[in-house]
Amino acid sequence: MNLRVIRKNMKLTQEQVANELGIPVSTYSNYENGDINPKIPTLVKLADYFDISLDYLCGRQFDNKIGYIPNERKDAVNTLLELDDIKFAKLQGYLSALKED
Repeated sequence: MNLRVIRKNMKLTQEQVANELGIPVSTYSNYENGDINPKIPTLVKLADYFDISLDYLCGRQFDNKIGYIPNERKDAVNTLLELDDIKFAKLQGYLSALKED
């Protein structure tokens, strides 16, 4: 599950998310660590709170332009999500240059 990456990308604490969902911080932490899996109603609340799809929340990354992202590429996608704005801009420049080759 992508909870930690999503939460950190939104610059939220575990406590903030847990409070918003009305659950103990320890329970939310267990979700992020994969120690327990949230039930479907909680998954829906999480997806709504983060404004993401259930597929993405559960690690099934799908993009209408490229389709389902295979497991071996998920790490690269998660790395992109963790880049700060400056590094992301540099990467965009590099990718533009690659397209021109």
